[in-house]
Amino acid sequence: MLSINKDLFCPKNKVAIRKELGLPLNKKIIFFGAVSVTEKRKGFKELMEALKILYYNIEQPSMIHVIIAGKNNDNFKDILPFSYTLLGYLDHNNLPKVYQAADVFLSPSIEDSGPMMVNQSIMCGTPVVSFEIGVALDLVRVGQTGYLAKISDSNDFASGIKQILELDDKAIKQMSEKCRETGLNLCNSSKNISELMKIFNNKQLY
Repeated sequence: MLSINKDLFCPKNKVAIRKELGLPLNKKIIFFGAVSVTEKRKGFKELMEALKILYYNIEQPSMIHVIIAGKNNDNFKDILPFSYTLLGYLDHNNLPKVYQAADVFLSPSIEDSGPMMVNQSIMCGTPVVSFEIGVALDLVRVGQTGYLAKISDSNDFASGIKQILELDDKAIKQMSEKCRETGLNLCNSSKNISELMKIFNNKQLY
């Protein structure tokens, strides 16, 4: 499991972070990374299909805002049904703020051993919707830290996003706390180093 800096990637006050980034304060915010939207294995096609399905199956689509990070952001105007903000490339110090501002992170990869963004989101206390692949199989637990959709099933992916966006304040707080707890247990660099040292030291006995 890839380690994440627990002090950098951590939960913060959403309102304060949104004000800092100039994001809507009264909307549900969806976040995804689009470093390479043309790469088939990253599931961009499935993601766009899921967002369109979500648009027609949620009560107030105008209350949803999408934030997109990545170097190669194409023009989303004709394909994204929701209002959105393009953040461009984010360095390691600014990336945590986007997870902290978001209500849910989307990881639509259909062929991937990671991505690390799943680990980062979980550590920030932000639920993840992902296909059943890569690190999500260990970190994303349905109803606890997010939602796992069947591979390439855009309808199922949209259903997962909808479920999280419609949680009440108490339920989303519990899910956020569970995300952070899971991140600290499985992605904590200090803990992982300690475990590796134990293994190394035990081997020295033989």
